[in-house]
Amino acid sequence: MTEPRWLTRALGPAPYACAALNVAAAVALATVMRPGTELGGSPTARHAYMAAHPLLWRGGWVLWMAASASLVAFYLWWALRLARRTLALALWAVALAGFALDLTAEILLAARVPDNLALAPVAAALTGVGANGLYTVAGAGLSLLMRVRGRFAVWTWTMWAAGAGLSIFTFLGVFAGSAACTAVLFALFCPWVVAVRFRLG
Repeated sequence: MTEPRWLTRALGPAPYACAALNVAAAVALATVMRPGTELGGSPTARHAYMAAHPLLWRGGWVLWMAASASLVAFYLWWALRLARRTLALALWAVALAGFALDLTAEILLAARVPDNLALAPVAAALTGVGANGLYTVAGAGLSLLMRVRGRFAVWTWTMWAAGAGLSIFTFLGVFAGSAACTAVLFALFCPWVVAVRFRLG
């Protein structure tokens, strides 16, 4: 079955948008948003930072919402180019479920956490464990369907291992570990998306 032409056109820029938005979101998290995260020191210091920089904090999470949406669009672009389309679309549905968790977490982080820091662990679990875990499962499954080989396979499976590590460390509350896995994941993932674009056309 061939997808409608309008969908093909709409999804055409998806890999590039995904790479660009996720680079921007990762840079924002590592810089202007970092003092408000679990790595930013005491709860008092984190709360003070969010209160003093509401536009940076909330704007950063809006950027993450856009990055998450672009990821799901890329997964759909990817799934539609694989031979076992029914299974590929089922894996995309797994990623879509991850997006629902991610969006919930990002809305909490943008709108509620600055006034109630007790919600931060809930949001962290939703995005770092739930959403990221589902994105990783879906991405690993689509990679299996794509039948990656050679050096590209090493790149791919190192990246998904970092994604799994991010979920595990977040679940355990080891935020230094989750930060390290996040850095590896995004450093590998953003150029990888563009590489997939050229491999699948």
